[in-house]
Amino acid sequence: MGNISNVKIDPELSSLIRPLQPEEYEKLKESILAEGIRDPLVVWRGILVDGHHRYKIAQEYGLEFRTVEIDLPDKEAAKEWIFTNQLGRRNLTPLEASYYRGKLYESRKQHQYIHPKSVGKNYPRLKVSAELAEEYGLSEKTIRNDAEFSKAVDKVAAEIGEEAKHAIL
Repeated sequence: MGNISNVKIDPELSSLIRPLQPEEYEKLKESILAEGIRDPLVVWRGILVDGHHRYKIAQEYGLEFRTVEIDLPDKEAAKEWIFTNQLGRRNLTPLEASYYRGKLYESRKQHQYIHPKSVGKNYPRLKVSAELAEEYGLSEKTIRNDAEFSKAVDKVAAEIGEEAKHAIL
């Protein structure tokens, strides 16, 4: 079972997580209080990468939880994992999905090489926009537009604050 004291929160990584609307948070809390925390929290090097809302509820009510550790080469890979995981959520708005695809595009462009665990070599990536377009069933132009959108949203957030980002999305 998880021990609250050995899970670390990285503010940069936690800022990448979509915040729940108040009613979504209340529903999650009701479910957890009735049934416990069913899904394990995901950690990378002891840092929480998935399950921030469950973790907060666990802290508030002193609940037990399980964790699973994922093996990633570095923080950039952890960010990519978060973006991909967020894109898998059913409750994303179209703007949130666009934002996360843009962030994933920018992150993968920075990470020009794939690090397969089974092989000691680095393989250059395919064209990132083509890779993501195929992954999400969209055009390359849409992916590049998503990147421009996410940069613009982050610029507004940097100037005005994180709340502005959440208001836009």
